[in-house]
Amino acid sequence: MPLQYVEVRVPGDLAKAFAAITRERAAGVIIFGGPFLYGLQSQVFEHARTNRLATASMYREGAEAGALISYGPSL
Repeated sequence: MPLQYVEVRVPGDLAKAFAAITRERAAGVIIFGGPFLYGLQSQVFEHARTNRLATASMYREGAEAGALISYGPSL
């Protein structure tokens, strides 16, 4: 399975990132941890739902915000 790296540096990059992800016909998205994306979880998972993409998060809060699954350390 090929991996595609998509960088999001500012909130406005989310729509472009998901456009690139769907253009490449990705089967899912893994959201890596970091304070920036942690604060944008609801927006990230809304984009994922809109584009019918399964998502995985590093934190339980990601699953609570809409990710399909989370796996990582307990905060």
